[in-house]
Amino acid sequence: MFCIKCGVEVPVGANYCPRCGAFVGSFSTPRTSEAEYVAPKPLPSLEASRSTSEIAILALGILSFVLGGLPGLIFAVICGVIVRIYTKKYGELPLKARIGNYLSLIAFVAGVIVVSAVVAVVLYALLTALLLVFLLIASVFLSAIAQMLGMSI
Repeated sequence: MFCIKCGVEVPVGANYCPRCGAFVGSFSTPRTSEAEYVAPKPLPSLEASRSTSEIAILALGILSFVLGGLPGLIFAVICGVIVRIYTKKYGELPLKARIGNYLSLIAFVAGVIVVSAVVAVVLYALLTALLLVFLLIASVFLSAIAQMLGMSI
């Protein structure tokens, strides 16, 4: 092995260059036999993660469908995000995940309709209240003008 800084040959097992002192090795001692080798821990199973995602999609779909309204809309959006990640990672959805996805889509559409209706009713109530306030102000104003002109209403 050679020093990357000065190019001099470095003895095997040395951590620093004998000429310039640059770090060239690792702080761990090299293995002397295969018996000392420790195998890395295996990664978690993709199948377990895949199965968990499918169950989560189904559960969120059912939950969003049952709750409806704004909570159903929120859970449907969360389900949609998980479906998007799942399809990018694993491809097509299996049957139980598709059922959850369809339920969440129905809940999403119903939630949008319910939320839109609530917003429309609230806006209607606000506009009606504004109109009543305007009519009240107009009637007070007109009666004040009538009194100034000496008319009775």
